[in-house]
Amino acid sequence: MPRESSTILAFLCAFLNSIHVYVFTFVSGYLYFVLLTEHNRYGNQRQAILGRAKRLLVPYALMLLVTMPLVFALERQSLTMLLQKYILGIAPSQLWFLLMLFLVQTAFLLLGKRVYENVKFVLFLVLGVYCIGLLGEKITYDYFQIWTACRFALYFYLGGLFRVWQRATCARVPAVPAVLAEAALFGLYWLSKQQPGRLFTGIAEGLLFLCTLSGIAMALALTEAFAGTACYRRLTQKSIYRFFCKYSFPMFLLHEQLIYLSNFALNPILATAVLALVNFVWAITASGFLSWLLGRGETTRRLFGISNQSVCATQTP
Repeated sequence: MPRESSTILAFLCAFLNSIHVYVFTFVSGYLYFVLLTEHNRYGNQRQAILGRAKRLLVPYALMLLVTMPLVFALERQSLTMLLQKYILGIAPSQLWFLLMLFLVQTAFLLLGKRVYENVKFVLFLVLGVYCIGLLGEKITYDYFQIWTACRFALYFYLGGLFRVWQRATCARVPAVPAVLAEAALFGLYWLSKQQPGRLFTGIAEGLLFLCTLSGIAMALALTEAFAGTACYRRLTQKSIYRFFCKYSFPMFLLHEQLIYLSNFALNPILATAVLALVNFVWAITASGFLSWLLGRGETTRRLFGISNQSVCATQTP
């Protein structure tokens, strides 16, 4: 933890947390529907689920071998705490996303063609599961990220439905209204969160849900607007773009553990804002280098999900 608090950084962190993981899940659902409905993938459920386990659970298990000794050495957490957080999946650092996504994708694989043949049924199903996830988080631990998966299944399905709707209408999300909506909703959420009482807590939770949806819309709008520019076309020709396309997944696996190291070394001597900047540069640089090293070997490429190609492929994480 930083040695001093920063209101500005807390605000920025809360803002990003209301957007990025929801966008990632939405995009995963979008790509899942592309592969399911346009490329006829996932016909063999058993093979598809095993493929998801290889893609998501194998890297999770490998990163536990790194993360648990690291956290024990740096934070001196008890073995019981480490067992609960990482083996039982209650709070396994950034790796929670892998457990959640595996559960969500497995559920949709088991639903099969119903996800696009019976949209109303599946939509009501994921809405009900979302409510179960909210309730479950309040009454018991989030073992193996089950309750989180219940909540994020909604965003995954919305990503798939957006793909179907986009193909049918060729519609684009308007950028300016999306940005204004996200700014207004998050501002109201932040103000409500600061107020005492259960009423404002409930209002804040409702506004946060709306923020996640408007944040997805904003991300889509800005991405679509940027994708049509000459700057984007030039960027796609750059080697740095191809590098991130190839190594983004192992960089995700490694970045937070690298930040643990820099926090341990620099937290006592750097101000919070400076530490945040140093962590960002260090995590990007070091995780990129380590990912490149992992990509040099055939076995490590397979284990950490690194493609042999240097281009961005249409695939779910």
